[in-house]
Parts: sequence; structure tokens; C-alpha cells
Amino acid sequence: MKGKTGKFILSVAAYLVLSMVMVSLWHFAFFKDHYESISIVRSEPLMQLGLVTMILQGCVLAFLYPVYSLHAKGSSVGKGLTFGLLMGIFLGTYLSLAEAGKYMVPSVWEWIAVEGSLSMIQFALVGVALGFINSTTKPAT
Repeated sequence: MKGKTGKFILSVAAYLVLSMVMVSLWHFAFFKDHYESISIVRSEPLMQLGLVTMILQGCVLAFLYPVYSLHAKGSSVGKGLTFGLLMGIFLGTYLSLAEAGKYMVPSVWEWIAVEGSLSMIQFALVGVALGFINSTTKPAT
């Protein structure tokens, strides 16, 4: 895929794939007991709502990254990592802090640690991917 449209589509796809892998591992493998202990969690999640959310988030990130990248200094990977961490903080604070304040989670500090870690790792990986995808450096031939 070439051009801005191709990079946009690849960026959204990278966000979807990395997010699905991270969230699936986090919720259904690494911290399954943690999530099952939360009384407000559905036994059968409505996966389509999660998918729509991720598509919309991926579109927003794919739109914002090139704008951020124009004004940021550093390597493609460094800019991507910084952008990803900023977005992880922005979106992750709701997941880790606001939800812990709204819902009856068994342990507030465990919730903050689990959700905060997921957000930072997920968005760091996504940011690096966005840096690679949107790199202006041509590979050596």
C-alpha cells in the first residue's frame, strides 16, 4: 500500500491486531481470574462493541500520528513510542483510574496496576508500529 491512504489503513490494521492480541492475552490468559472476580463483567462479552471501539480508536490514532510526527523530533521509532505512551496515558487513565473509582472492583490498587500496565504496553507497541508504518525513511536497496 502506498501513500497516505495506505499508511492510514495499515495504521488502523496494526492497532486492531496489536490491541486484539494484547487485550485477549491480558483478559483471557494472563489475568483471567482478575477479570472474572469483577461482578460487573459480562460472562459473555459483546465482542462487536469492542471491535467497533477499536476501529474508531485506530482511526483516531492513524489520523493523529502523522500530525504529531511532523512536529516531534527524533527517530521514527522514538516518535512512535512517545506518541504511543502519550496516548496510553490519555486513554489508560480512564480505564485504570476512573473505572476504579466508578465500579466495585475487588482491589482498587490491583485494578490500577493491571489496567495501567495493559494500557502502557499496548500503546507503546502500537506507537512503535505507527512509527515504522509512517516512517519517511526509505529502506536501503
